[in-house]
Amino acid sequence: MKPTKIRMLLAVAVVAGLLSWSLARAWAARSGTVPQVPWSAAVVIGVFAAAVLAAAAFLRPRLRRRPGHRPLHPLVAARFAVLALASSRAGAALIGLYGGFAVSVLDDLDTDYRRRLAVVAGVCVAAGVLLTVAGLVLERVCRLPPDEPEDPGTLRHAQPA
Repeated sequence: MKPTKIRMLLAVAVVAGLLSWSLARAWAARSGTVPQVPWSAAVVIGVFAAAVLAAAAFLRPRLRRRPGHRPLHPLVAARFAVLALASSRAGAALIGLYGGFAVSVLDDLDTDYRRRLAVVAGVCVAAGVLLTVAGLVLERVCRLPPDEPEDPGTLRHAQPA
């Protein structure tokens, strides 16, 4: 498994942002209103990010095989690595999704409703950043340290015949 590249996460966020912005603008042009963003979206994203960070804190000593902690089964570690990848990518997509929506409502902040939507979308972007960071932290925790090299004096090299 290769580490997640920040460029890829930025690309996901930008593409999702452009799609979200264009869809929000088209929705507003067609219906005259903008879709509502509930506070519960930010709460759910934030709770999930906190859970991913808690998993990273819980797994770290088990993966490092520290005394007093049971080692983690490799299949379970692989599943957490997949969760880390999914979390970072989903967080980047949510940053773009809510960021594009926030930009689409920034042009008209005269009403309380649009100001509230911009604030909620901004909080959702912050929660998406937290989810992305949590995914990257969990990914880093799931990386195993390189194998320790064997003692060079005990290696037997094949002698050419």
